[in-house]
Amino acid sequence: MFMGWVAASKSRIDNRRGASLPGLVPGLRAPALSCFRLLLFGAALLVASCAGGPEGRRQAVADNAAKAGFDLHRFSAGKFVLTGYLRQRPAAAEALSVLTVYIEGDGYAWASRTQISTDPTPKEPVSFALAERDSGARVLYLGRPCQYTTAETGRNCDARYWSSHRFAAEVIESTSTAIDQAKQLAGAVTVEIIGYSGGGVVAALVAARRDDVARLVTVAAPLDHETWTRHHKVSPLSGSLSPMTELPRLALIPQRHIVGEDDNIVPALVVQSYLNRLQSPRATLTMAAGADHQCCWAEHWPMLKGKL
Repeated sequence: MFMGWVAASKSRIDNRRGASLPGLVPGLRAPALSCFRLLLFGAALLVASCAGGPEGRRQAVADNAAKAGFDLHRFSAGKFVLTGYLRQRPAAAEALSVLTVYIEGDGYAWASRTQISTDPTPKEPVSFALAERDSGARVLYLGRPCQYTTAETGRNCDARYWSSHRFAAEVIESTSTAIDQAKQLAGAVTVEIIGYSGGGVVAALVAARRDDVARLVTVAAPLDHETWTRHHKVSPLSGSLSPMTELPRLALIPQRHIVGEDDNIVPALVVQSYLNRLQSPRATLTMAAGADHQCCWAEHWPMLKGKL
């Protein structure tokens, strides 16, 4: 299955439903993410995603991380204990100086349209799949608050932290603290922060507060979540911070934002709203033909990241 990727000028995006996007290289349309295609994440993850509960989902990622050379770390970071997996490989000094951080999406935040999940550990950890396919020397996969935690490590696991307060100040502070700890473990000097979906919003908010960010990358991220909630006619994230209030600092950071052409969850207009306000020559938008919110980022990530 082929997916075309192309950078599209943010001034040329047509946000009308069903409209074509100028400059977009069309690719074959992929089917919705299914349990069969989760084989790409490994057999253990397939079982957890299609049938397992929180414990099974935690174990599946742990097993796949071990196979891929990642070591488990529990970061006691402010209000939360965050679960991370760090992989370190021999490399030239320049490569060793950068820690690439992948921040997971919102995970299994809602059990149904009206019922919040009791455990946000993701069923389909897209950010982990991206991290697994990153060939960099220093790579960290970082879960969000209360993802992959146990009764012993899941402190302050209130459901608001995967709903209305998912981007709260204490979440951002905890994430940045965990990155500091991982950076020290890896002996890195700078960080590249990559976030998927809600993890992209966290990545932007973290990046705005740091002075060591070499690059910010988001994938399918609702960066202007006020526009996002209005678009879907759902309640605003009243307890959350917004990248839209951090634009002067964010404008100084090299960044790329990637959106799936067929993404109805985070459509291009949401990221376009952020870019229109940011007005930074350091920020670019890439449209992915044939991609929706979950399909098919992991399959094409080595190619895509190589072009960033």
